Amino acid sequence: GLSGTIEQARQFINHGHIGINSHKVSVPGMLVTRSQEQNIAYMSGSPLMDSMHPMRPKVEFGAAPRPEAKPVEAKPVLAVKPAIPATAPQAQAESSQANQPKGA
Repeated sequence: GLSGTIEQARQFINHGHIGINSHKVSVPGMLVTRSQEQNIAYMSGSPLMDSMHPMRPKVEFGAAPRPEAKPVEAKPVLAVKPAIPATAPQAQAESSQANQPKGA
């Protein structure tokens, strides 16, 4: 990217260091289309054009590529039985309680 942080990007825009199609951008909240993204650059005449400028983000050369994730084998899921099975008398008692009016 052109900056190291979001705050730094906002500052670069406010100070007139960033342009799109060589037009200075002065509004940090400007919506940028995908076709405009490739045309974002430092403005000509900006001190940030110098690649050795201390505020430019550091480029890491020779960084080791990330190791690819190993595929995980799917294990079969075992069905879990309820700890206490409902018995017929309990089920009948619960259904009779559900049929009674709330005030009773």
